[in-house]
Amino acid sequence: MSTFNELIDFTRSTTGTYLDSVVYGDELVTNGDFNDGTTGWLTTAGATLSVVDGELIVSGDGVSAYGRAFQPLTTSVGSVYSLTFDFTKTVSNLILTAGAVDLATISSSGTYTYTFVATNTTTSIIFKIQNDANGELTLDNISVREINPLSVSIQMDGRMTYADEDNVAQVERVYWYANSNNYIRLRIATNGGDIGQPTFTQAASGTADAVVGATDAYSPNILVPYNLASRHGSTFINGAVDGVALTADTTPVALADLSSTDLSLAYTYMGTIKTFRIWDKDLGDTGIAEATS
Repeated sequence: MSTFNELIDFTRSTTGTYLDSVVYGDELVTNGDFNDGTTGWLTTAGATLSVVDGELIVSGDGVSAYGRAFQPLTTSVGSVYSLTFDFTKTVSNLILTAGAVDLATISSSGTYTYTFVATNTTTSIIFKIQNDANGELTLDNISVREINPLSVSIQMDGRMTYADEDNVAQVERVYWYANSNNYIRLRIATNGGDIGQPTFTQAASGTADAVVGATDAYSPNILVPYNLASRHGSTFINGAVDGVALTADTTPVALADLSSTDLSLAYTYMGTIKTFRIWDKDLGDTGIAEATS
């Protein structure tokens, strides 16, 4: 916990703590390394499967679009799962789906990790050729295991001095920024019709998710008191303002790995900071509301 009693107007960098997600479930995928050929894998839309040099090749039939390989898995409703795999881009983009939810469209080779929340007792992981009857996908090392998901909670209170300058980042309380695709940013916005709107934003692999408070939660002035907290995870984001939790956004599918990124505190800020706290876990909506009471 950091406490500041003096008036400040500077950028302070500290190394942020970070919690890796804890994997505790058994491997759910059958033959994810394809050492046993195509055993366990099914196809639709005319796709054919083959294994070359230990990798799965999913090929379109030249007639049907969106050929795919998939495997149904036994899952528990409400549990969180980590899906990892290697994808080699040879011809086509990959559409990745878990159950009825499209997790991503992938257009370059690499190792990928996504999380999803099971909504049924059976969840199919689906690797789909994007709208190309002659397309092809190359996959390897596919794994799905239940996890205790990546999460972090942040709270800060004090007094801030600012004017309405039509700026989406009029006050930047926390700036945990690896690059434009991966970050956590906690701000006060004055752009458009906003005159002091708390914004809680996170981005992972270029996909941003945000929760915002009332447009006039705080009015521009000298040493305006505030108490704000947020919770960030691979399947959620939410904020709390002066003892009241907002409505959580549960659409995120990943939380950026910021373990090697400095957390900049009071990045764009004038005022006092009474308390800054960070937890390497999810406090839940009740917890962040209590933290700002």
